[in-house]
Amino acid sequence: RRSPNGWLDLGEHQIAAREGMGTMDAARHWLQQQYLVSTAADYTVYAVDSLDAFAKAPQNFPPAGDLLVEDIPSGSAMADWVLEQSKKRKTAALVQLQSGRPPRPLFVHPFADLTVKQVFLSSSGEPLSVVVDDLTSRAYALGTHAAGSDDVGALKRMIMGEKAGDESSSKQGAAMASIFKALREKVPETVTVSGVSVPGKMLEPLSIEQHSKRWLAYFRHPVLVGRVALPCRIEGSEVVWIGAEAFRQTDEGQSLEALTLSPVVEPRRIPIGGGRDVPAYLILPSGAQPAGLVVRVPDGMGSRFKSGADGMDGWLVSRGYAVLKVNPRGSAGFGQAWAAAEATEDQTGFLDDIVAAVRWALDTRKVLGETVADKPAVAVMGSYFGGYAAVQAMLYHSDLFACGVAIAPTQALTPWPASYVPNAEARARIEEEGKNKVLAPGARAADLQNTPLLVIEYEKDSDQARDVFINRIAPPGCSAEEWPKKLHYVQYAGESHGGGAIVGNLHDQYYRIDAFLYGQLSPLTGGDRQLSREARVDEAPFISAALLPSTKGKPSETVRDLEQMFEQLLKTMDVAGFNDIANLTETGAKTSSSGGFGGDKMGGDGKRGALPQPKHRVTVRPEGILEVTIVFPEEPEGLTVFLSEVALHIRAKRTAMTMMLPRKPIPGAAMWSFRLPDKIGYTIQIPADISIGAIENWQLFHMEGRYQTLMSYLLPKDFAKASQKPPDPGPADAASQDQVFEAEVYM
Repeated sequence: RRSPNGWLDLGEHQIAAREGMGTMDAARHWLQQQYLVSTAADYTVYAVDSLDAFAKAPQNFPPAGDLLVEDIPSGSAMADWVLEQSKKRKTAALVQLQSGRPPRPLFVHPFADLTVKQVFLSSSGEPLSVVVDDLTSRAYALGTHAAGSDDVGALKRMIMGEKAGDESSSKQGAAMASIFKALREKVPETVTVSGVSVPGKMLEPLSIEQHSKRWLAYFRHPVLVGRVALPCRIEGSEVVWIGAEAFRQTDEGQSLEALTLSPVVEPRRIPIGGGRDVPAYLILPSGAQPAGLVVRVPDGMGSRFKSGADGMDGWLVSRGYAVLKVNPRGSAGFGQAWAAAEATEDQTGFLDDIVAAVRWALDTRKVLGETVADKPAVAVMGSYFGGYAAVQAMLYHSDLFACGVAIAPTQALTPWPASYVPNAEARARIEEEGKNKVLAPGARAADLQNTPLLVIEYEKDSDQARDVFINRIAPPGCSAEEWPKKLHYVQYAGESHGGGAIVGNLHDQYYRIDAFLYGQLSPLTGGDRQLSREARVDEAPFISAALLPSTKGKPSETVRDLEQMFEQLLKTMDVAGFNDIANLTETGAKTSSSGGFGGDKMGGDGKRGALPQPKHRVTVRPEGILEVTIVFPEEPEGLTVFLSEVALHIRAKRTAMTMMLPRKPIPGAAMWSFRLPDKIGYTIQIPADISIGAIENWQLFHMEGRYQTLMSYLLPKDFAKASQKPPDPGPADAASQDQVFEAEVYM
């Protein structure tokens, strides 16, 4: 560092960067912000760094009770043990760099990394405290001396810059320890978090910040992911609370639903041999024995689960599941040795970590009771890398996992990183067959044909996370007999990375996960333990591709609105050959002015209830043809299909389906149908404008006044004469099917 007397050599800095020295020059513009904590007036530099072989024992480290492991040495030997563990795991520590001295470790955690954002400073740049996200988030004051009676006031002066130079680093640390004690002991007896009352004694202080004349004290709640903040004032040496309403950090994925359920969150460090352990969280229903277990895997290498229960956890717990969130090798925050996901001497991989955690939950923790069936009620679920891990788990451990939910699973990487090798068996096969044939989920399509798997994708996601898998396991154009028997597949239109932008799609995604888990795991539950599920509501999601089994669902308000408008349109029709629609009443597709046409089951208000929706597949062909293939359990009676600007209406006896179109249909073009060889299924083709997607089409529909027209239709007589080959959509066929109407007729 430069000083008035020239450059001062502060010593060698290891830099806890995963990228390695080869990319240091290219990354120089952000390395300083990522690893530099602060600079002090005496030319000291504070930085986040991994410790080298010559590092000395740390000045500060967590007490043994915070580490959740046994056999920790006590007394002075603990500092050496912490140092040894940190070097072994390559955890990032807070170090002080001074000219003429070796780097000095100020704070070291044996199992978890420290980041720049987790170091809190005085106005003079001195570190006052750190927050570490190990299995739980905890704050630690830096300093060694006991706190005096005026230390809270001293801390206030230091943060505000008053007499900062009069306070030693030991005094500052003592002040921080004192205020943590005050925050812990004097927190209001009951605190309200967004309307939910929680005992104040459950809050653990993490930090405090000044905002004008007020301060915000941040706390951790054992159930919530992230922090909550309480406003206060510091008067002299006292903390005075401004009410008892806590504010949530909404970007932390917190869930009030989980908070109201009061689940039990157990952070665990699960031994897997070789001196290694897997960080995990077990989340259990409060006061009840879970009936099933859902194992969750993080979204990607370099990410992780944090302590607490998020919205997904609360949703699963409410249905009777326990949740095991595993941070396998490759997860961030637990040292670079764990994050690197390198192969060990036994050639194990990330999947071995997941399996070891599940075995612990079943055999040691006995989450599902003393006796577990040959096929336990266990599901594995994740997004992106977590979805890829779910597929690999079903491939190698179908005896342990009854089903898998893969949300936007990673399907294509060039090249496949070594960290994606799941286990020793895959590692051995790669030497003979190559990475792509072993690791790519699509390359294992034959092995997954009879695997209970729900795959969810997003239309505008990256090419690495969509289309590849479904095109290999069920190629476009293959017969319904070749469809995977237990695969549920859906791709939501208009959604980009992560999904959830369109409410109807998000609701439908949760309904499908809910029904899939219940259908696969509920037959495996034993005794009085039962899972629950929610009755499905047909939200009319925007779907760009699908391969789905038959299901039932009550229509949402959106569906009812579309059906009612379309019914009013049908009543105005008076076209030759269209009288066949009147026969639909006799065959089961009834109409009602109060709620739309549907089927046999009508509610007391005239609106249709839940009706079966047949097994079907949706595909958008490259040239813009929409293909909807419908497979019935038996020959459908009175099958009729109507096409409007935004939806395809499919009706038959005891069947009702309103499907939003993934592309805008071309006005004046006819629909086509052909029969599947099994004679109980049909494929419908719809010419469409490939450039206008589902969301854009829906927006145009609203801009034009939500006015529906009958663009084309297929009557029972059309299906009766449908051939088993896809028809050539030429002008002659269009005229022969009598499907296209002049504008003045239906307008």
